[in-house]
Amino acid sequence: TGGLELNKNDWAVNAMNLAGYFVSEHAFPQAHICLHSAEKIIQGNHDAQLNANMSMAYAKFYYQYLELSKE
Repeated sequence: TGGLELNKNDWAVNAMNLAGYFVSEHAFPQAHICLHSAEKIIQGNHDAQLNANMSMAYAKFYYQYLELSKE
């Protein structure tokens, strides 16, 4: 791997942040892919803060999706 190591927590946080951008642009399919990817990479991680951030990211996604769908 040439000495490059993947930090799964950083990767997941970056994917959640990217999902937030896509949500702000109403690009929900892309946001969902980012969230699903982040969820899979942290699966089994017991970091309470990271898991709380994951839950919050999904909550923001669904809130915005529902807000847009009622218009």
